[in-house]
Amino acid sequence: MTEPEPEPETEPETETEPETEPETERDVDPAPSPAAAAANWRTVVAVDIGVGVAVLVVGVVLAFVWQPVLGAGLASLGLVYASLAWRRGQRWAAWRRRNGLGGRS
Repeated sequence: MTEPEPEPETEPETETEPETEPETERDVDPAPSPAAAAANWRTVVAVDIGVGVAVLVVGVVLAFVWQPVLGAGLASLGLVYASLAWRRGQRWAAWRRRNGLGGRS
């Protein structure tokens, strides 16, 4: 009779932690803009919205006084700009809340 071949010795399996990758841009929550971290961020957003509203008003006035098509186009651009500025303010407020800087109280 032949003896069974001995099994090769193996090291006991140990659980190792997966290697962590260095922080990527997705792991960090950077400020969307330096102004988002500023103390006067609400003023920055308010002025930006004001610019959009001013363009909207000028567009409406021009639509009635001068060229309806160009005035309506300008008014719509002002509306879009003001809407985007409003949304930026919401994003900044959410970012400030997540990072402990206080958002909208």
